Amino acid sequence: MSPGHQIPMIDMTRLLAAHGVKATIITTPLNKSRFHSIINRDVIDQQLPISLLTSDFPFAAANLPPNCQNLDALPSRDLSYKLSKAIMMMQPQADDLIR
Repeated sequence: MSPGHQIPMIDMTRLLAAHGVKATIITTPLNKSRFHSIINRDVIDQQLPISLLTSDFPFAAANLPPNCQNLDALPSRDLSYKLSKAIMMMQPQADDLIR
C-alpha cells in the first residue's frame, strides 16, 4: 500500500516465478494499475507464471474516502491509521483467495 514496496514485491515475485513457482500478487483495484503493465510484460516476454488477483478494499468500513487504497491517495496523513485498519480488514479475503 506504499509506493516504496512495489519494486521489492515485483522483484521477489519475479525471482520466485523464474524458479518455476506460480506467483500471485494480491492487490486492490486502485493499486492493480501499478503492477499490471510490468507483470503482463513479464508474463508475455519471459513466460513467467505470475498472476494478479484483485481484492475489494473496505474503505467505507474503515471510514476512508472512496479510492483511498494507498498512502498516496490519502488526503491527509492523519488517515493512515484508518488505512492500516482497512488493510487488516482484508485478511479474511486474502485467506479465501489463498485457499
